[in-house]
Amino acid sequence: MTRWPVTAVSSLLFNTSGRALVCPVVLAAEGPLHIRPTNVPCEGCVLCEQVRYADLTARGWTRLGSASCYEVMDVSDAVMGSLMIRMGEKEAAVPIVPL
Repeated sequence: MTRWPVTAVSSLLFNTSGRALVCPVVLAAEGPLHIRPTNVPCEGCVLCEQVRYADLTARGWTRLGSASCYEVMDVSDAVMGSLMIRMGEKEAAVPIVPL
């Protein structure tokens, strides 16, 4: 079975359950929803419009490294942008509540 790198876009708490929301990392041209992380051990762009649910325990995952906080924010923003495009802005709006 071929193993492809992915970037987890779900929270660490969710990921430790053995499942995660992930985006594939492929050798692709950069675009508005393709983020190229730096200082990670694999080459390519994160395809933020290709969010998938993965069972990490069934796939025998291994951690390759960590992206910087700013790169994680870029990927997160692009994922939210792709969801807003797919669902329409009104349905995807996230409520802001004071803490």
